[in-house]
Amino acid sequence: AIAVRLGADVPSQLAPGPSIGTGAGERVQPIPKLEDHTLLMLPATFGLATADVYREADRLGLPRSADELASLRSELEAEVLDGDGGRALPERLAVNDLQPAALSLRPEIGEALAAASAAGADAVLVCGSGPTVMGIFWGPDRFLAVHEAAEELRGRFPGALAAGVVERGLT
Repeated sequence: AIAVRLGADVPSQLAPGPSIGTGAGERVQPIPKLEDHTLLMLPATFGLATADVYREADRLGLPRSADELASLRSELEAEVLDGDGGRALPERLAVNDLQPAALSLRPEIGEALAAASAAGADAVLVCGSGPTVMGIFWGPDRFLAVHEAAEELRGRFPGALAAGVVERGLT
């Protein structure tokens, strides 16, 4: 209950590891291991208010219907809950519906998306309501290359870093 009041993404961090978060983030369902991956994080030097991004999403007509969301959730669960895990998340499911709204408010986020893509990310997206950008690099042994890319990008994105994934139970 305390974690939910601190922020929508906080409950998932009580037991770090791959999970599906629904609702406002308070319902967390652990999932089997995804394929090994490394994240390239490109924090912006400016802020972006979550409420503004949601208002912009409404203005742009971005919200999906309940039926469409249910269908996508079923597809996501079929990908990550069936079998023993160890699969990459398909790019079509690595989507942030708030990304167009964040870009509408702060077009310069596009520079970070392009930089992550140029660095070789398999998928790039805005984190949450932004403005941080994340590049996902699937496969084992990618951390060093992503770390080098982060170092190279620090001139343009001062907070750039490579992040490995914490396995469930390694808290």
